[in-house]
Amino acid sequence: MGNPTTAAKLSGAALLATGFIGAGTLTASAAFANENDMQPIAPADAPGIMERPWPEYPADGETHTNILVATSYLHHQTDADGDPYWDQPPTNTYNEELKEVLEVYQDDHGELKEEMWAHFSDIQFDLNTPRALWGPPSGLNYYGSGHEGPGVEALQSLLIHQGYLEPDELDGHYGPITEDAVIRYQTDMVCDEAAIAVSAADCVDGLAGEVTFRALVAFEPGETP
Repeated sequence: MGNPTTAAKLSGAALLATGFIGAGTLTASAAFANENDMQPIAPADAPGIMERPWPEYPADGETHTNILVATSYLHHQTDADGDPYWDQPPTNTYNEELKEVLEVYQDDHGELKEEMWAHFSDIQFDLNTPRALWGPPSGLNYYGSGHEGPGVEALQSLLIHQGYLEPDELDGHYGPITEDAVIRYQTDMVCDEAAIAVSAADCVDGLAGEVTFRALVAFEPGETP
């Protein structure tokens, strides 16, 4: 899974424009589209998480599970010709080839930095942003029980890195094992009542939305908000 990087660096740049949303693979059943009454913790209720800087990986040869997750997203994002931006298996290593792909994808500096992570978060969880078809089912801003696909597999990779799943539990299916891992991670890392504006009981819900995703990406194992 790669070694942890140095501490995340804060970037002052604005959010990446939400262009280049390809026609990725539809991965979750429309049967879950009626779950709109369920909501994960809102970003406004978790300032300690949401103010944490996104990590950056501009160094050639740097390795981390977050890079694996990013290349998984890029593998399932397609360009105007329907080709994946990253046409190889996901990798945990930042290299010159990945930099070139990122330059094409975001028309920026080719670094896996704050704007790109905000973009990946938006295309999964922001209902007002053009959605990636590999993310949660249409109309939902979280991954939950029964969902499946590359987005869930990337989430599981983050949970493995954090020590809440075993490598052999990576299956792309949000079943009871993954839900339990999310609950345990939320209990330990997301839902400390000193750091959130809701009760821990309302926060620990087993739904992997924007706040839980940001914590998984922005914190190294053992860190606290």
